[in-house]
Order: sequence, then C-alpha cells, then structure tokens
Amino acid sequence: MSSRVFIDANVLRSRVLIDWLYHFRKHAVATIELETSLDVIHEALYTLRRDQPMASDLIIRRRLKLVKFLVDEIISKSFPSNLQSFTGTDVHDYHVHAAAIHSAADFILTANKPTDITTTPGDQPYRIVHPDDFFCAIAEMDPSAFASALSAQYHYWLSREAEPLLADVLRKAGCSQFALLVEKNTRLS
Repeated sequence: MSSRVFIDANVLRSRVLIDWLYHFRKHAVATIELETSLDVIHEALYTLRRDQPMASDLIIRRRLKLVKFLVDEIISKSFPSNLQSFTGTDVHDYHVHAAAIHSAADFILTANKPTDITTTPGDQPYRIVHPDDFFCAIAEMDPSAFASALSAQYHYWLSREAEPLLADVLRKAGCSQFALLVEKNTRLS
C-alpha cells in the first residue's frame, strides 16, 4: 500500500531530515510517495536564505536540486483560496492544508504544532505527523529499511567526522525519540 506524504517547508529546510527521508524511501518495503508544493519550496528556500544571507547562491541551487530529487511530485495545480475546512491557528499554513487537500495526501510531514494547520484533525482526510514520529514509525514497521538508512547515514557522517554523531544532529533537528533509537542501534552494531 502506498502513502502520500506532503512535506512542509520546515522539513525541506533541514538537510538532516531530507537525508533520512531519502534513505528511508530508498530502502522501505512500503511505498512512500513524497510530495510538496511550489509554495512550500519557496518558503523553505526563503528561510534558508534568511538564515544565511551572505552565503553563495549555490546554497539555494543545491537545496532546490536536492528537493527536486527527493520528491515524487511538486504540486503545480492551483488550489482554492477559500477552503472552509481550514481551522488552523496559523493562517500562514493555509497553503499547506490546501495543497494537502488538493493532492489527496495521507499525511502532512511537519515540525509545526498540528494546531497550526488544523484544530479539527478528525475532520481532515490527512494526518499530521512530526518527523520524529514518522521516522520512528518507519523504523518499527520496516527494521531492514531502518538498518540500511542507518548504515548509509553512519558511513556518510564517518567520512566527514572521526566519530559520527548521528544522534546529536537528529536531536538538533527535533527528532529526540528517533535519536535514541539511532543511539541504541549504533551501540549494537
């Protein structure tokens, strides 16, 4: 069974989260369709530039290339501007709700509070999931994919540092429970 996962800007803004998503999708038995919208990509690139104003334009080009490589679909169809189903507390997340509705997403992957997007989760066709919970769920459902993703990430970080600090970067990215799982499994290997 395939799950459509709509990715929010705060996930695309994080290189750590993008890398784990890539490896999980590459190795998972279950099909995970990753999608986002042009609005979300623009928001992610805006925050990247805002946080690194003096960086070369290569930082934007590389992130855009990485996002295009990661996602299966960039939703380009227009979505309505007046959906009554939006009950979120952050009007700036209307576009996330509307695009997820329009694309028939099963999940919205975001580091936001769920109430930013909807205060009526039971009435929505999607479920909001935090990257920490999402990664833990995949690791539990597909231990082989988790082992492969962990190995790939470990070797990547090993090539950059003497001792890969996978759990530390995951904690900084807001994935504390998944970081514990990674720590536990790196000690076992």
